[in-house]
Amino acid sequence: MRPPTTYSLLALAAVILLFTLKPLGAPYAIAVSTTKPVQGSLLLLEKKPIHEIKPGDCVLYCWDKMRTSCIQARIMSGGRDYLVGAPLHPGTRKTIITGGTVYRVAISIPLEVWLPLLTLVAAPLAIIARRLSPSTAILLAIILLDSIAVGGAYVDNATPAVKAPSISLEKTLFDVRERQLIVVLASKALQPNTATCVLDDGEAVKARIESTGGSTYRVIVPVTLRDLEYLYHQRKGKVEGLPSPPARVVQLVAAKCAVSLDIGELRGSYSAGFYWSDLMLMPKGKGVLIVNPNPIPFNATVTIIDSHGEIIYDESVTIPGVSAWKISVPQGRGAPPYTVRVYYQLLGVWRSLQVAVGYR
Repeated sequence: MRPPTTYSLLALAAVILLFTLKPLGAPYAIAVSTTKPVQGSLLLLEKKPIHEIKPGDCVLYCWDKMRTSCIQARIMSGGRDYLVGAPLHPGTRKTIITGGTVYRVAISIPLEVWLPLLTLVAAPLAIIARRLSPSTAILLAIILLDSIAVGGAYVDNATPAVKAPSISLEKTLFDVRERQLIVVLASKALQPNTATCVLDDGEAVKARIESTGGSTYRVIVPVTLRDLEYLYHQRKGKVEGLPSPPARVVQLVAAKCAVSLDIGELRGSYSAGFYWSDLMLMPKGKGVLIVNPNPIPFNATVTIIDSHGEIIYDESVTIPGVSAWKISVPQGRGAPPYTVRVYYQLLGVWRSLQVAVGYR
């Protein structure tokens, strides 16, 4: 076999090897950065699994096996299956790394350092090439160029083609006693920071965000008494034929929220149901407790009648939301047992309750 033919086959084998190593995920790579402010730097890269990358590391994140589209970023935080990185270019939004190929930048050599060194290396290569046959010199040049092309990678700030980790809604609930809408969100990578919500009546409120541990967060939206009274009047008069007490009528409290995250903003509408319920009467000692399970105050008229049918007490009272009001039977008046009657409105419908107390 003639030497030029041998050289050609060796060159072809070298090029095939170089192109094969790249998609197979060679543990090391070379890249020339086009990302500011390190544009032109020569990057020596080592392939690493995500869980071995630490905050503060500079990485090259490529989402195709041939490393033709990559992002250079400095890692801020992460876990076993995701990383949050800040691109080096000022003003660029954070990026989420969930897959693809991640290379840690082992060495970054500035352009003004590696380019003069390359010139020094090129000079002896040119001398060597003059001593070889033209065909051999061309083959060596092809191998050198292919090595640079295959070992290198384009670096830009394009949007990754992989799906970013999502933030999901776990559940919603309304805390009647604390008067607040609670939205439970779950996310492994994205962290909710602040939230502003608009309630049904158009009022904007500042929500509070609490971490419940792990990957869940609670967005707590305060709901004022005025908001609930607005909802009550919206529902009032729209309920017909209420069943006998205890009746319960469901209503939704809703909010549109904008939640700021590590990257961008999450906008969503959330709602949870609660009930408008009848008052409850509970004998207690020489009186009765009037329990209001509703989140707003209820007005009621309380009448106490003795065993002869005489009215010994007749007053209007206001029972605060989610609380109880005690009415005591006037001592020394009338003959027991006594009947305590309570008149009130539930969603515009008159209701009455009564209970007997004071048996000897």
